[in-house]
Amino acid sequence: MNKRAIAILGGIFLLIVATLVFLILQRRAANKEPDPVVVDNQNIEEPTEQPVETKAIKLTDDQVLSPVLFYQGDGITYFNRQGELFRNSLQVSGSTVLLANKEKLALPLKAGISQVLWPQDSDNYIAEINNGLRATYTVYVNDRGGYVDLPANVTSIDWMPTGEQMLYIWLANDKSELYRANPDNSNYVKLTDIWENDDKIHISPDGKNVLYYRTQSQEPTNNINLVTSDGKSFRSVIKDGYNIGVLWAPDSKHFLFGKRDASTEAIGLWMGNIETGEIKFLGVNTTPDKAVWTANSDTVVVAVPKQQGLDSSLTQDTIYSIKISNSDKQTFDLGIPLDAENLFLSLDADRVFFKGMQDGGLYYLNLQ
Repeated sequence: MNKRAIAILGGIFLLIVATLVFLILQRRAANKEPDPVVVDNQNIEEPTEQPVETKAIKLTDDQVLSPVLFYQGDGITYFNRQGELFRNSLQVSGSTVLLANKEKLALPLKAGISQVLWPQDSDNYIAEINNGLRATYTVYVNDRGGYVDLPANVTSIDWMPTGEQMLYIWLANDKSELYRANPDNSNYVKLTDIWENDDKIHISPDGKNVLYYRTQSQEPTNNINLVTSDGKSFRSVIKDGYNIGVLWAPDSKHFLFGKRDASTEAIGLWMGNIETGEIKFLGVNTTPDKAVWTANSDTVVVAVPKQQGLDSSLTQDTIYSIKISNSDKQTFDLGIPLDAENLFLSLDADRVFFKGMQDGGLYYLNLQ
């Protein structure tokens, strides 16, 4: 072997040794723990907890009672727990809504108000008083600037559309009768007899018909019946099953009602039609008092319990928008546990407002 070949082999050997040494040093450096870094704890900011983004937005710190949209859609009126009436203007910027210009109205206080029945177009209102025994009613008559207490014989009541007359059931001597009267209970007129003593009435938005049902029935069947608002014509509208609760659509033709499932005891939400007699299950289990119709009567926005809350009297709800014609549903997660009641919509139905029963606050949810 000549000297040239020996030199080449020696160079290759040295290259291999150098490569092995480099790899060993690199591995040791990678496995070596880094030296500790000393920091000044006094100059470090504690991490802040980021707020949870919720889809339901709270509008008030007040615990509201029977909130309602102004006729013009530019404000909201509600009572607080002390019986004071407030009105607020709505400030809308894109999808954000704020209440502004809060004003307390100078009305006489009325203790024990549990809910308010607002007419479609009037400054009068009916207040339900709950004293722990059974509800009684008082009417705020705007022209008088005060309340007119109705006798305890009035067991159910509702407004005619203009708010200038009302219908109520009068119970005396174990006999129920349907009356029409002015808001101050003047010029009352008996319309007809009502056979059960625990009926609740709901007047259609056009004022022509009254749906009613028993509230204390223990029978497996509880009909929903109809009487014309002049008291002259009766018929049974929903005959099969245990049915309770009514929410008229603005078209005065459709209505929502609850039907109890005999096997599961769940209350399903159904729709009825007084003209055709058609009824249809809307595919959700909830009650009519957790729903609201759009102005064109083609969609229902409804709060559907997904589970009970920590308090078994409360629920945790999901909002659904249900198209009546084909039962198509849109689902809206509230983002926080809320039992939604007293639902009402903005004029263009792009958001729903409601009372959260957990804290009594007023909330809204964008639907578009």
